Amino acid sequence: MKKNIILIAIVLILAAGAVWLASKKPVSQPISENPGAGDNAATTTDSQTNNGGSTNPAVDGNKTKAFEILDKEFVFKTDIPENDKQKITAKLNELADLLKKNYKYFEAWIDFGNYKKLGGDYTGAIEAWKFASIINSVNAVPYHNLGDVYTFTLRNYSEGEKYFLKSISVAPGNTDAYVQLATIYQYLDLSKSDQVESILLKGVNANTGSPTLRVRLADYYLEKGDKVNALKYYEEAFLLDPANKALEQQVAELKAAL
Repeated sequence: MKKNIILIAIVLILAAGAVWLASKKPVSQPISENPGAGDNAATTTDSQTNNGGSTNPAVDGNKTKAFEILDKEFVFKTDIPENDKQKITAKLNELADLLKKNYKYFEAWIDFGNYKKLGGDYTGAIEAWKFASIINSVNAVPYHNLGDVYTFTLRNYSEGEKYFLKSISVAPGNTDAYVQLATIYQYLDLSKSDQVESILLKGVNANTGSPTLRVRLADYYLEKGDKVNALKYYEEAFLLDPANKALEQQVAELKAAL
């Protein structure tokens, strides 16, 4: 029986280590010319004062940490064409300038991490995304990107799991995080293979309109030889995506096999 497109996508993700989300590209909103614009953009105020007029140490500490990250020398750690290196360097310098003017600019931190990762500076990417999570702790993007780089680039599955779970905790609608966690449990950290079903069911229950999670769960059941449950979730997925010919064929083949 044919493997579904979703399983093929998962294998590609394992090979490429795509960054948030696997079905979307890239990870942040385009950088506007006005760093202060938008819901996630922070004010340009460098510090906050108490009634007595003293600065808030936490705010000053964040600014200091931001400049430490931005001032680190960038060294390419991947073999890419010189022309691409120049473009990445120019973009990093541009983003650094924006962030030094407004170190609370969330979207710029996400993109700064993206370009660091593109050049092979995974430590720098992690620093940028972790700082972004301080700027906006209720946005799933930095957590998901951290989960991705730890899992598929650094092969640190426990850290990858931690950040994908954090991504889900702040954004239960992030369907890709459930798929990535299932990938970790089923193919990468086999000591947690008993958690594949539960994480996918959690995703299905939290995302009643998602055919993707139902297909992924059906694929799992099919691999385990549970054709009854596989058919159940393929059928649910097809009801949500009736134009999907691959799903239609999968349902027909399973019905014939039962």
